[in-house]
Amino acid sequence: MKVMKKQKNADIQLLRAAAIIAVLGFHLRPEYVPQGYLGVDIFFAISGYLMTVILHEKPLSLLPCLRFYERRLKRLLPAYLLIVFLTLAITSFYIIFTDYNFLKVDTIWSMAFVTNFQSMFKEETYFLLISEYKFLLHTWSLSVEIQYYLFAPFILIPISWSSNPLIPLVTLSGISWAFQTFIPYPTISFGFVFSRIWQFLIGSIAFYVLKEQSSKLPEKIELMKDLEEDEDVLIPLRKPRLINYNLLRFFNFGAIFVICFVPKLSNNEFYESLVRLISTMLGGISIFLGAQSNSFGSFSLFAKIGTYLGDISYSVYLIHWPVIILAKYLMIFEITPLCHILAIIFAISMAQYHLFEKPLLHQSSKLTFSICGIIYGLLILTLCQPQSFGFVNVTHPAFVANQQIAEQCNQLEMNTDCNWDPEMLKISPKPTKSAAYFCSYNGTGKATVFFTGNSYALRQLAGIKKALKGKYKTLYFAARPACLAFETFNDGYGKYWQCDEIFNKTVQFLEKFKPDLLIISQK
Repeated sequence: MKVMKKQKNADIQLLRAAAIIAVLGFHLRPEYVPQGYLGVDIFFAISGYLMTVILHEKPLSLLPCLRFYERRLKRLLPAYLLIVFLTLAITSFYIIFTDYNFLKVDTIWSMAFVTNFQSMFKEETYFLLISEYKFLLHTWSLSVEIQYYLFAPFILIPISWSSNPLIPLVTLSGISWAFQTFIPYPTISFGFVFSRIWQFLIGSIAFYVLKEQSSKLPEKIELMKDLEEDEDVLIPLRKPRLINYNLLRFFNFGAIFVICFVPKLSNNEFYESLVRLISTMLGGISIFLGAQSNSFGSFSLFAKIGTYLGDISYSVYLIHWPVIILAKYLMIFEITPLCHILAIIFAISMAQYHLFEKPLLHQSSKLTFSICGIIYGLLILTLCQPQSFGFVNVTHPAFVANQQIAEQCNQLEMNTDCNWDPEMLKISPKPTKSAAYFCSYNGTGKATVFFTGNSYALRQLAGIKKALKGKYKTLYFAARPACLAFETFNDGYGKYWQCDEIFNKTVQFLEKFKPDLLIISQK
């Protein structure tokens, strides 16, 4: 009988490394890695595979479910809560009061693992928010994953009882993918857990394909069914195959990088869903190929480096975004060499992994969850404390001025004084979306001014009126969140924003009012 030797599945670690490289590239240099956000989709496939390994053929009863929740939360919670706490505590010394209040709200959402629902309720899409100072925006993916944990036992265990688990897995995956692709609400399509279930199930499909393959092989092969403290899958050594699986693995990883680095060919929603499907399937194929061979040949050094990067990938994911956003907030991101930013990210990530995350994996669940409880307590205490714990009271004129500007930006003047100009409403009826306005203001001058744009214009109307000092005959104002002044620029926005309501309206406004001065404020 063939002796079975178990070892870490290095391909899963390499897959994690590829995913985190893609995410880092997208957040640091999106112009070079325009589709790097697909790395998160690959992380979901890996998690789906691991969950299936753990839950395979378990009874659907309280004890196995609790054991599953215990192990997964023990793996994710400590580092997650630590980074959320450090982000809140450290940034309190560097950001203005208004932004700190927003961060406190974001922290509460992240503590409850519902960051993805926060964007749905606020109707803000991920790709719009990445340009803002959202220090905890990246926690949306952990929220989706933990929410899937709640349902995973009730999906994966009954499926494992099926004579052919691939049929219900493929069916449910197809329904979830179709839901994400065709639902007309970008925030739900992006962040709702059911929109992402198909990506977890790609990992489950990889597991059952491997299981079916192993049952047909002449040598006795068993897939790892239960893991102890470490959640990485262990695989058996296999006999050499006729196919050069190492070459296939190399090309598959190459395909993953290509799809992340090539420019977006279209902003069409179906195209984006198709790209997600391809990248996630490539992740599942990597898991399958990784079980066929444990040798990397001449790529062994590369494999060791990639495996270590995979080991620390969770820490890197948690840490990289707050570091990037703080650098942008302090206006040093553009002037700091990329290698320095990466050095800071990896130094903090490695310290967190070796000093906190990894040691806790080998501790008892009681100790681990006690530490999580302590961090939760510190988070609550910090939320109740004054900014920077009352130790820093910034009185610098620039800081005070920025604070005043931030407060004024959230006081939209047109909320109280918009007259909903009847001539403008003849061209475009009153919008159904909130925070959209068609107003006019009379002055003492002779010139006609037309001011338009998106949410940037909404917040700058007061400043424009103050700068003009009423020296205009009429100031026309048309602004709508997300939608840009000329319709050809709105192709990238989802149906939710209903930008089609104002298509070609800017041109019609200009033709009717023939302004002497046109001001456009948008981004």
